[in-house]
Amino acid sequence: AKQLKAVQIEDSLLEAMELPLLKKPEKRGRFDAVILEQLDLQLSEKDLAFESKLKEAAPAKEERAAAMKAAQDAHDTAKEASEAAAEELKAVKEAETAAKASSSEAHRAAK
Repeated sequence: AKQLKAVQIEDSLLEAMELPLLKKPEKRGRFDAVILEQLDLQLSEKDLAFESKLKEAAPAKEERAAAMKAAQDAHDTAKEASEAAAEELKAVKEAETAAKASSSEAHRAAK
């Protein structure tokens, strides 16, 4: 009953459905059948409403997914560029260190 309350089934129907549901199907009377038919009808209506909302939300979901993919692609590209720049910086620092060492040797040799 708590789950049905969450989907906004009428309170009176929620209270009335308990008795027919506790009975074995062969023990249910016409009134019990009417209650269960009404419950089924309301559940079907709620199902259709939820399906409609899902269909309405589908384009927005697709737009968010496309935006997420674009953001992920941009992130991946930026990360690759950052890693390439870090490798270039490392190579330049190694070249600078080698140049300084060579310069120091040249100064010593010139003396």
